[in-house]
Amino acid sequence: MLDAAINEVVRLTITTSSWEFERSLASLSYRARLDIRRDLRKAREAHRFERSRHCAYYLQRQGSRVIAWRWSDVASDAEAIRMRTLIKSLEGRLDVHRANQVFEKATRRTLRASRRGTPSSPAHRAAG
Repeated sequence: MLDAAINEVVRLTITTSSWEFERSLASLSYRARLDIRRDLRKAREAHRFERSRHCAYYLQRQGSRVIAWRWSDVASDAEAIRMRTLIKSLEGRLDVHRANQVFEKATRRTLRASRRGTPSSPAHRAAG
């Protein structure tokens, strides 16, 4: 399992087994875990906003892998909805650069930390 903080806001987790996937969801509520499993089974992707933690999630099943993006500091349902809309409108896969852009465009805030998700980073290569 790859679990990498790209910066203070964006985190990428890639699981390759059902055990890793379940472990990656452990911090979410029971209902959120059920909904995510259902959405991944039906549509191969899932979106969630966890209001209490100010986190938005986008998960995508790619074969046996599940790629999960998490954004911290998402302040409202409106920001989470804008993020979902931006992700849906992307041509091609979500990558580190695009994940940062999605946050900035949806929240109208810049990232606070320096970007570690350069094209040579393991997280960037694994997401491709």
